[in-house]
Amino acid sequence: MAEIKLDWDMEPSDRLQVEINNSKNSAQIIVGKQLLEDFKVDSKLSARYSDMKFTLINVWDSIIERARAELGSKNGAVEDSKVFGWAREFVLDGEIKKVKPVQKDFIGTCEKVKEEIIKPKTKPIKKEEGQLSLW
Repeated sequence: MAEIKLDWDMEPSDRLQVEINNSKNSAQIIVGKQLLEDFKVDSKLSARYSDMKFTLINVWDSIIERARAELGSKNGAVEDSKVFGWAREFVLDGEIKKVKPVQKDFIGTCEKVKEEIIKPKTKPIKKEEGQLSLW
């Protein structure tokens, strides 16, 4: 989804419609449209979406996380009703997670590897007792 500026003062359904219109992911669009329908029926859901400043991307990321947990490392599909339930559950109970910047950790790791590569590995020198003959 392209980076768009959202007006947080808009009605939740209007804001979600803007996100849907700007999304290029067909599955996100379907989930967004279902949330729009749910907003019409459940004012608590709509209010929570607005109060917590959730975006469609936040909802989608939580769905992906739940699907991965359910399917494990296997490929598979999840029923639509279950996905829509996860979306509602996230909006009602979820929180936006703070993401740690990955790049800093990656750079730190590269520096450690670089240090290991640059350090020459030398064998310890055995010291022999006695006198050495220089001639």
